[in-house]
Amino acid sequence: MENYWAKPAYFVLDKTVFRRNHIIADLFARIHFGEKMGTGFERIREMCKKENAPFPDIEITENYFYVTFKQSHGYLKMAQEQPPQKTTQKIIELIKQNPSITRKELSERIGLTEDGVKFHLNKLKEKKVIKRIGPDKGGYWEVIQ
Repeated sequence: MENYWAKPAYFVLDKTVFRRNHIIADLFARIHFGEKMGTGFERIREMCKKENAPFPDIEITENYFYVTFKQSHGYLKMAQEQPPQKTTQKIIELIKQNPSITRKELSERIGLTEDGVKFHLNKLKEKKVIKRIGPDKGGYWEVIQ
């Protein structure tokens, strides 16, 4: 059995709040899991604007909707200019200079998003190049290798 939605005749993208299963939606609202119901497209728009990324393509059919996210021109340019190895090396150098540096500060110094910095930090931790000493707030980084 396929799991698809039936597009309501009155549906307008980014305007209509559509609850496919009213029982589950009501239950989630009661247990405070559904406080943002019906705001998905607006939150996507806000995140794209914040990250300076293009709004995704959205295709709606009678039974499905498809969301295709696109990379921003700025990200593509940065990826071409700064290979990942150089990015991780820059992170290591900045940590050596300031072991208490935050992801936000790394983001500002390198020109990546905080999520991009988090990705590289996780890769460096997995490879046991760096480790975090102490809590997120008040802790510091240690370069192992």
